[in-house]
Amino acid sequence: MVQRIDDFFNPLKYVQGVDTPFRTSSSTEMVGAMMGQRAVIQSLATYKQWKVDNNLTGNKYYNISFYRDRFAKAHPSSAFILNQVVNGTK
Repeated sequence: MVQRIDDFFNPLKYVQGVDTPFRTSSSTEMVGAMMGQRAVIQSLATYKQWKVDNNLTGNKYYNISFYRDRFAKAHPSSAFILNQVVNGTK
């Protein structure tokens, strides 16, 4: 998913299905939304890989809240983004 967003911003690539009907222009709002999506998706991928690397995939706890402190020590920026998604911005 992250690669598709990156490809969308590459003017030399056409990414089918990203925007229908196909747009020939972009807006600041669209770019901001796509960059936000990229940050969240990349943070989720980082979290999932961290769980695999730490042999935590078989654990019954799949919620970021359970591993928040341990994950934040290893990946503070990704943890910050996921905390905003889980807790909402206040």
